[in-house]
Amino acid sequence: SVKPESPEKKKMGFSTWLLILFISFGLMYMGAYTGNIFMGVVSEFMGYDYSNALNSLIDYDKLWITAIFVVILAPIGEELVFRKLIIDRTKKYGAFVSIFFSALAFGLMHGNFYQFFYAFAVGLVFGYVYYNTGKIHLSIGLHAALNFIGSILTAYLSRGIENSELFNNPEMTDEEMMQALMTDSLPLFAFFVFFSLVIAAMVCAIVIPIVLRKKITLKGSEIGLTAKQTWTVMFANCGVIVMLVVYGLEFMLNLIPR
Repeated sequence: SVKPESPEKKKMGFSTWLLILFISFGLMYMGAYTGNIFMGVVSEFMGYDYSNALNSLIDYDKLWITAIFVVILAPIGEELVFRKLIIDRTKKYGAFVSIFFSALAFGLMHGNFYQFFYAFAVGLVFGYVYYNTGKIHLSIGLHAALNFIGSILTAYLSRGIENSELFNNPEMTDEEMMQALMTDSLPLFAFFVFFSLVIAAMVCAIVIPIVLRKKITLKGSEIGLTAKQTWTVMFANCGVIVMLVVYGLEFMLNLIPR
C-alpha cells in the first residue's frame, strides 16, 4: 500500500481564498456552458434530447434537504476522497500530476458530460489549494460555496423569474407590464446582478491566472522520476485502468437514448 503524506501546512489569507472562490465561480460556469454546448452537439448528432442529470437532483419544493446533501455532505465527503485521500498518496509524483489526477477522477466520478468539464476545472483549483496549504477545510469551503451558488442560489433565482408575471402572461398590456416591473423588480434585478457576476467571474478566471502565472508554483517529482516515468506510474497500473474503464462505461451508458 502507498503510505499517505499530507502536504506541508501553510497559511492562506481570507482575501486570497475569496479571489480563488471568484475564479472558481467563473470556471464553474465556463465548464457548465462547455458541457451544455458539447451535449447539444451530441444531442443533434444522436437525434435524442438528453436531460441534465443535475436538474433531477434539485427538489425546488424542499431546497433545505438539497442543501444538506449538496452544500454540506457532498463537499466534505468528496474533498476527503478526491483531494485528501488521492493527493496525500500521489504528491510524491509532483504537484501537476497529483492535482491533475485528483481533478480527473473527480470529473469522471460525475459520470456525464454536463458536469464533467466544470467538475474537472474546479477540481484543479481545489487540488491546487489543498496541495499548497495542506488544509482540507479550505477546499471543502470552496466546494460548499460553489455548490450553494450552483444549486440553491440559482434555484431561487430561477424560480423567481419563472413566477414573474412578465414571463407568464404574454398578452399583458403596457400598463400591466409596467405594474409587473414594479412588483417583480427584485427577482429581475437579482438575476441581472447574478448574470453580471457570472460574466465578470469568467473573465477573471482567464485573466487573473495569466497575470499571476509566475506566482503559480508546481513542485516536481519528489522521488526523482522523469515526466514520462511519472505519468506511466500514475496511469499504467491496474487500479487506474479499471477506474477509467468503469467511468468510461458510465459515460457511455448515459449517452444511450432511453
